[in-house]
Amino acid sequence: MKIKLQNIGIIEEVNINIEGITLIAGQNDSGKSTVGKVLYSIIKGFNQNINLFQDEKNSRVIYRYQDILKELKKNESIDITEFQIKEISSEWLEKIEKTIQLESINEDSRKALSDSLRMLKKYFYVDFNTIEQKKDEITNWLRSEIATLHNVFKTSETISKIEIEDLEGNATIEQWYKDRDFIFINLDNNLETYLKDVYFIESPSIVDESLQRFVGKDGAQLYSRNRQEELAKSLSNPLTNTTSDYSKIYKEISEIINGEITIDLLQGVRYKKNKQDLNIKNTAVGIKSFGLIQLLLKNNRLNNRTLLIIDEPEVHLHPTWQVKYAEILVKLSKDFDIPMLLTSHSPYFIEAIEAYSKKYNHEKSTNFYFSKKNEDGLSSSIIDVTKDISPILSSISEAFYKIQDINDEV
Repeated sequence: MKIKLQNIGIIEEVNINIEGITLIAGQNDSGKSTVGKVLYSIIKGFNQNINLFQDEKNSRVIYRYQDILKELKKNESIDITEFQIKEISSEWLEKIEKTIQLESINEDSRKALSDSLRMLKKYFYVDFNTIEQKKDEITNWLRSEIATLHNVFKTSETISKIEIEDLEGNATIEQWYKDRDFIFINLDNNLETYLKDVYFIESPSIVDESLQRFVGKDGAQLYSRNRQEELAKSLSNPLTNTTSDYSKIYKEISEIINGEITIDLLQGVRYKKNKQDLNIKNTAVGIKSFGLIQLLLKNNRLNNRTLLIIDEPEVHLHPTWQVKYAEILVKLSKDFDIPMLLTSHSPYFIEAIEAYSKKYNHEKSTNFYFSKKNEDGLSSSIIDVTKDISPILSSISEAFYKIQDINDEV
């Protein structure tokens, strides 16, 4: 998958190839995480779960149905019990249409009823996995994920644009900021993306006692528009219809942290270190970083159709473990064809990704990008530095050079 962003959040422009390992580096507040949020929205939007679709469809229909009843109740000449039903039908919709035209309905009420009926019919007749439904779903995900990302130019002439080039076709999404609404989506006939699922890891702190309450959830309960909640449910429940042999790399992780993270409905979330059984509350966040990967592997959540997004994985990790973590990720991507999008500002982690991608012959599937602020200080651009990552290292090593200057002054 290739993705191009223009005027999204702080990002002025970026072209990124999602294949193997994609690493975006740069200083804080340079737009590194924005790409991940957009990709998460795109993949979820193109591959909606039917249970979530049906749940939301029913909720919207019921909401509009109640609006109609509330408006009809205002009219004393109408017996509202005639319109109270257990299930919406075409006959009921026709009955409402005829009622709206009655002389006893005033203009304000007629307009309110017409608007509610129009929205109810829109939701009632929508089918799963159609082009129109897919457009609505992509819009919903983008709104929930990047609604807080303001366009830096803030002019009515500016257009935010997302272009996706995928195996099954292309898609274009544009937004005019004068009304802050996504008003143009062209899917070019592709209803799904090659990537079918995505996990976004913002912090290993998600591995805590709260995971216990998600054990045993299934069906529609497993799906949510909250990405952290969905990750938590996936960490707590295995996929039973797929198997992959992760035993070797799982063992490597266990050797690094001298144990494993387990989740049990009765015992809760535990860190089993050698022969000790420890409460997760007493476990270092660095161990949770590796344990999180263990849980995803144990539950068969990672594969070549699932994008793994990790935001600054070096946080809470000692430099030695940053290097180990990088090696694990490169091996996962290389041996199991797992696509990854990583963001970082750690020279240890970034150079480790580069070194191990060369060591394990994964260099051609590893791409590096540098997110840098533009001269205006308000926007940023993300450039491809795969052939030479020195711009990354120079930028994130400024603190080291500053300390050197201070020492020279002493």
